[in-house]
Amino acid sequence: MPNRNTPLYRSAKISDDKFREVLRHFVRDHTAAETARQTGLSHNSTNAIFHKLRVYFTRVGLFVDIYERQDLDKLGIDNPVFERDLLSFHFSRVGKKRGIQSPSDYPVDYHFAESYWRFGFDMMTKQRPSELVYSMMEKNLLEIIEICGSVGSIPENREAGLEAVFQQIDRYLLWLKRNAPNFSSPESRETIDDVLDVHLVKKRKLNRKIRKGSKAKNDTVHTASNAVQVVQKNRRRRRQKSKNA
Repeated sequence: MPNRNTPLYRSAKISDDKFREVLRHFVRDHTAAETARQTGLSHNSTNAIFHKLRVYFTRVGLFVDIYERQDLDKLGIDNPVFERDLLSFHFSRVGKKRGIQSPSDYPVDYHFAESYWRFGFDMMTKQRPSELVYSMMEKNLLEIIEICGSVGSIPENREAGLEAVFQQIDRYLLWLKRNAPNFSSPESRETIDDVLDVHLVKKRKLNRKIRKGSKAKNDTVHTASNAVQVVQKNRRRRRQKSKNA
């Protein structure tokens, strides 16, 4: 069960109120420099918090690098429209920031994993007021922190946290299917199904890691090649079912 007395961020110098303030800027994709100016923290402090947020939510399973540093031209999920829009969104947002690339010795690209999470919400901002979407994003992140413990520490209660992750994903993808005009066509709905398939692979592998009691240094699960296989298999199954209907 989540411990309500646990601080949101593992630092004696950063209060929960200050962390929430930083998190609001993170959700809105502000730079570390801009966040530092608005919060009164140093640039190094906000940069460190942003990095720990990315690592933390990747370990929990909310942020996912579906490519895991493999060649994007050789590894895809057989959905060129989805990939085009996702990669365009990612390179657009990172192109506006300096020093955002993850070092090559990191197991995954944490910035791309963050972009993958933001991508669905970005589509929502085209259909409803941005502040409502940001509020939802912030609420989702705080929910995970309350379940899995302080940012900057090893996530706990990971099975419960992962279950919350998938409930969140289901909610906003369901909203897109029902409300977003851009997702009214069968091809667009197939894109959403592909996203769910990728996350399903992640959930299964993380659950196996959790049961084995893996530690933080080795808990970034490699899903890319397996995810591609699952997505392609499920897409063939859905198309065959549609033909037989």
